[in-house]
Amino acid sequence: MTTHFPALASNGAGHREPYRYAHLIRRPGDAVTSQRFEFERLSQTVRSFLSYQVGQSTRDEAARALWVQGRPGEGKSVGCIIACLNAGFAVAVVSPGLFAGETEGKAVEVLHDLLAELMRWSIENELPVVVIIDDFDLSTANIGENTGHTVNSQLLVNEFMALADHRHRYRTPYGNIAFIFTVNDATGMRESLHRSGRAIWYDHVPTAEDKANIAWATLAPKTSTERALVDALVRRHRKQPVAFWKALQLRMQALHAHQLLQGGMPDKAAIDRAYGQNFPLTPDIAWQAAKELRQHRVRSWITQRFGRR
Repeated sequence: MTTHFPALASNGAGHREPYRYAHLIRRPGDAVTSQRFEFERLSQTVRSFLSYQVGQSTRDEAARALWVQGRPGEGKSVGCIIACLNAGFAVAVVSPGLFAGETEGKAVEVLHDLLAELMRWSIENELPVVVIIDDFDLSTANIGENTGHTVNSQLLVNEFMALADHRHRYRTPYGNIAFIFTVNDATGMRESLHRSGRAIWYDHVPTAEDKANIAWATLAPKTSTERALVDALVRRHRKQPVAFWKALQLRMQALHAHQLLQGGMPDKAAIDRAYGQNFPLTPDIAWQAAKELRQHRVRSWITQRFGRR
């Protein structure tokens, strides 16, 4: 039997190639779907995009890529993951560093190896698969003036364009293996890669209501006093990005644990006990944690000027 995908070919009776990228795959029902807030508008866009990939009458003409752009820390990637999983798709979450090959053609080789393996995984597990490439604008496919790029940049861009035009490539009985690219700045990406017909766009701008719902879901107040505290925090920090609220929860946990870990470096069991506790939401800890997070900023200590003593 001949195949365009070597990884799908038989290698002897009962023998199968081991999966190299299985650790990238999340299945429907993954815990992330119950732990995070779902953006309704983003989810609707993702579901519509995915439906075109599986329909017999649509998959040959459907745009194969969904580009989701927005500010850093606003939940683009997690929102896409949750939407895909809730739609019944398995998700391969890929870092742009996967395509950072040092030799000519390596990036394209990795892409084809990944897609061939995902085809096999999809067929064996009887699930449709979508690839989410996080921060795609940080990949070698970015050919902007302010980014370093090589011959692999052009080769990778050309290959993604070819995949967009030839939708039957890497198709399983469950539909096309499609792509979702999340980006913070797409100005360095070649326009032909994301033109109409090859891609659709979505601007991810969470509303104030979205952010408030995320804050409440993340901090999970249990008493009237805690609910009043969360309400005050949301009002005070309503302009913070979505990622602020998870960072706030973790910082509050660390401050509570610090109070239990006084007197030097404790052993592992003591650390696990301290961080494993369900801490109450207390105003002093909450406001201190929020203040510390707001004060975090990038500085250049090389160019920092100090006055004379």
